[in-house]
Amino acid sequence: MWVDGQHGELGYQDILGLVRTSDLIRRPVFVRVASHDYGKIGRVLDMGATAVIVPCVDTVEQARQLVFAAKFPPLGGRSYGSRRSIDLYGRRFVEKADVETLLVVQIETPLAITNADEIAALPGGGRVVPGSG
Repeated sequence: MWVDGQHGELGYQDILGLVRTSDLIRRPVFVRVASHDYGKIGRVLDMGATAVIVPCVDTVEQARQLVFAAKFPPLGGRSYGSRRSIDLYGRRFVEKADVETLLVVQIETPLAITNADEIAALPGGGRVVPGSG
């Protein structure tokens, strides 16, 4: 399931409902966020999204900051406070989440295309896909 939090009119409660629905039908859910905001990325992942998709990534430094937001230490700086996370995975949540959740960055500009190989090679960087920018 693809949930568009960038161009859609969905709020966090809507996204949470869709994530929980995807759990019930045992399907992955990819949530595109509207910005590079650390807190919003973590919030979507704490809801249980399988992947977070981040638009308009132009540079390796931007991608590095996104890895920091999406991955737990030592690879990143993600934190958690979600009871749902513990309910789903128990104490192994951090280890399991870093392996099973995906960061997808969208490249949408000539600068991003120039930097695509370096962005793709970043440890913890997940996938690089074209966007419509």
